[in-house]
Amino acid sequence: MNRIVIIGSSAAGHTLALGLRAKKVQCAITLVTEEKFPAYDRRKLAGYFAGTVKEKELFLCAADTYAKEEIAFIKEAKVTGVNAERRTVYMKFDEKRDSIGYDTLVVCSGTKISLPELPGIQKEGVVAFNGLADMKAAKSIVISGPVCFFGGWDSRAAELAAVLHAEKKEVIYFGAPPAGGIAGGVQVVDSRVAEMIGESGLQAVKLQEGKIIGTSFVICAGPRLASTEFLKDTGVALENGCITVDGAGRSSKDRIYACGAVTGKSDSWEDAVKQAEALTDTLAAIAAQ
Repeated sequence: MNRIVIIGSSAAGHTLALGLRAKKVQCAITLVTEEKFPAYDRRKLAGYFAGTVKEKELFLCAADTYAKEEIAFIKEAKVTGVNAERRTVYMKFDEKRDSIGYDTLVVCSGTKISLPELPGIQKEGVVAFNGLADMKAAKSIVISGPVCFFGGWDSRAAELAAVLHAEKKEVIYFGAPPAGGIAGGVQVVDSRVAEMIGESGLQAVKLQEGKIIGTSFVICAGPRLASTEFLKDTGVALENGCITVDGAGRSSKDRIYACGAVTGKSDSWEDAVKQAEALTDTLAAIAAQ
């Protein structure tokens, strides 16, 4: 039986896995994710942070959906590498390592923000909003002083800033003003963050010119890059870090496909879902041959 391994369980990966089952494709499906949770709607995370969306309202399926659909769900697994010749995916769970073989691999790993190497960057109170786990951690932080953003500015940062501003929080963005500007209520300081200061948790941010601003909450909002580091030495062609695919979702390497934000061709949740639906049709047609 054809073994299909899908890396990533957000819009694209979740849609593809359930779509293949809906089309009754005869295959073994494994969905691998770094997340602790079943698929959830990332578009609602700002609402969850604001308290207008309950956690249970985020999820796209019940906890037992994958099991019922005979989809192996491997969570909290960091994919560390792929051997395209042996058709093997390597994973790490804390200190434990494992691997899984595939006949068809689909990369739906999306994008992520990595915290930069700065003194104090790992202090409690410094968050890169990559998903629900980060939001849950952020909700537990007692905010004192302004909320500070740095690293980049996009629609997600703007949405979070709007939530914070509505709660009467002072919001500061450190960095060059974005070309499109920033909505009212956000103070822009054209400077770079040099250090996070605090004894146990975060207490202040130090800027490159030495100025110190007291805060307990800093959001790293970018840059958001395609999650493709595990494809090193596989022969999969990348452009600006994104997987190059043809119109059918095929990468440059045989039996490796990709869809969603990791391809650089998806600007929204809806785009990722459409790509996954198209790839579902492609893989179903191949399986029927």
